[in-house]
This record gives sequence, C-alpha cells and structure tokens, in this order.
Amino acid sequence: MRILFILCVAAFAVNATGVRRIYVELFATKEGAEKLRDDVIGELRKQSSVSVVADESSADLILGGGGEVWVKGYRSLNPRSGRLPSDGTPVYDGYLSVELRDKKGETLWSYLVTPATGSGDVSKALARRIAKQLADALEHDPGPARPATPAAGDPITLKGAGATFPYPVYEKWFANYRRENPNVEIAYDPVGSGAGIRRLLAGETDFGTSDSPDAIHEIAPGDEEKYLFFPAVVGAVVPIVNLPGFAGDIVCTPEALAGI
Repeated sequence: MRILFILCVAAFAVNATGVRRIYVELFATKEGAEKLRDDVIGELRKQSSVSVVADESSADLILGGGGEVWVKGYRSLNPRSGRLPSDGTPVYDGYLSVELRDKKGETLWSYLVTPATGSGDVSKALARRIAKQLADALEHDPGPARPATPAAGDPITLKGAGATFPYPVYEKWFANYRRENPNVEIAYDPVGSGAGIRRLLAGETDFGTSDSPDAIHEIAPGDEEKYLFFPAVVGAVVPIVNLPGFAGDIVCTPEALAGI
C-alpha cells in the first residue's frame, strides 16, 4: 500500500446533546497568549451551546492549540490614503490552529482559523471565528455513533515509513485509533519519501507514504501493479518573501512561482 500524504486540517463532528462544559487552555503563541485566551473565552460565553469552566477537571471538553500573530504592514500616514486612519497604525495578521479534545485526549474537532482582511484587533477577530465555527460544529454536526470496541485479540502491528510532512497528523490519527482498538499498534517512521518507499518495496513495512504520486513509478516502475495507491491528506505549499521597505502586495504568475 502506498499513501500520498501532504497535510491535513481536519474537522470531526462532535456529538453534542445540550450544553458542553469547555475548558480553554493557554494557546501556544510567542506573545499575546493570555489576551487571546481571554478573547476566546469571552466569545464562547456568548454561545448558548457552550459553558466555559475555570478548571480542566470539571470540563467535558478541552479547547487548545497554537499559532502566531504578526505585523502585516502599517497604515499610511498620507492623509490621501482613503478611509484608513492616517496614523501609521500597524496592521496585524495571523492564524490559530485549534482543536477540541475529550478527557481521554482524543481530538473531536479541529480548525485552522485566520482573521478577515483588515481586522483591527486580530486577537478578537480570531476569537470570534473560533467561537462561531465551534458553535456550528456542536449544533449541526452530531456525527456517526462510535462502533463498539472489538474484543481484545492477538496484538496486531502495522509498520509504515515515508514523508516527514504528514507525520504530525499521522501521529494523532494513530493515537486516536489505538484508544478505540488497543490491540492494534501502528508505527510510523518519518524517514522521508524516498526512503519510505524503498522500505515498502523491500517488504520492510506495510505501507509507505510520499508527496509524489509517481514515487513507485520512478523507483520501480515494474512493481506499480502490486500496490494500492490513494490520496490521504491534502495541503498547500506557501511561498514566503522578505522584501524590506516594500509594503504592497505581490502577484506572481504560475510560471514565476514554478521558476522560484
């Protein structure tokens, strides 16, 4: 089996019947973590489906995550700059990856939130979006009932190896699966796409992962028919530039990006 793996931002439905007691952890950010937590708590308290509690022991669910906020630019001091204030005020941007866990540590819902363009208070903007998305998930996505945990049998071990990029989501998926299936152990070695596929071809693993759908074709074209190929996770690669003194937007053609 060969798996194409890039990145995952998954959303899992929460089976919510009534008000859920939620504890909000301090988010992992370089700065502003306490304000962000306070803003999230304030927005969640506006939701009728949520009750925010002060300590983790009395909570049904735990909300946490991490991210970053940065200065995107500065509003112009030019009085002709239009509706924007002409005071050199910094314009912030950022993101926050949040997840809702149960008391066993299993992720029930996750979301990557970014503020709208031109948000004055990026912390409050992130908090509003988190509260709205979480309330929608609790209210409208009951999700399928969990199957009964199978009876314990002989231990089963599945071995995989390959791309480093998907390793964080793999690790979470496997941990969650083992809570429901304690007799199944899934081990994954993030050694890189090429090394993982070579281990698969050598019979050392049960599955391999690669960012390239042509990995086996390039290494052993005659063996493609022996394996099942399917995409598992979708993600994106983002170009980042540093142009001191340039405050405008950059538009790149597909050809320019490919060249870079």
